[in-house]
Amino acid sequence: GVEYPEFQVDDSFVRGISGCMIMKVDKDPSKPGYIRVSTITEMDIKGKIPRYLLDSTIPGVLANSFNTWRKFLEKGGHLKS
Repeated sequence: GVEYPEFQVDDSFVRGISGCMIMKVDKDPSKPGYIRVSTITEMDIKGKIPRYLLDSTIPGVLANSFNTWRKFLEKGGHLKS
């Protein structure tokens, strides 16, 4: 782990490492005007959370991220709703 005096260790939280994230954006040939986004994300939570819990949680986290990006793009006029 990393020791940083301003942020003391709290054993009620799991520390982990979020590594590289790759996103590939392509036009969706089956739906004109749509895109297809593929992602690969590297995370290491040091084995303290059961695999089944991660597998059920991470898709929701990614979906929330995409919804946040969508709202940002719509607000800026870069995306039609």
